[in-house]
Amino acid sequence: MTDTSILFKGKVSLENNGGFASLRTSYEDYDLSSYEKVSVRYRSMGQDFGFTLAKYRQFWRANYKANLPITDGEWQTITLNLTDFETYRLGRKLSGHPDSEDLSKIIRLGFISNTKAP
Repeated sequence: MTDTSILFKGKVSLENNGGFASLRTSYEDYDLSSYEKVSVRYRSMGQDFGFTLAKYRQFWRANYKANLPITDGEWQTITLNLTDFETYRLGRKLSGHPDSEDLSKIIRLGFISNTKAP
């Protein structure tokens, strides 16, 4: 980690129902209800990722995710509407999007790999 970026790399294991990787902030109160968009500057090397918002500490509860397309090593900035994030639970897409009340209860931000390793 530097003052301006995070390097996210490593090996993925299939042990303990693995096959994916994630990076998350510590638990904090991130009241995002007064925001409409978030911009993420990133690059990826052949893997697609999602940017996640969580309002629960329990990993099995639903969270919100926006997909970040593969950039083939090129830096890209993407701006995402917070109300366009989709609801997921344990990697499965559900119906619904976060509303202002949901966004006021966000306690964790993160990145997760979308492609589960074979």
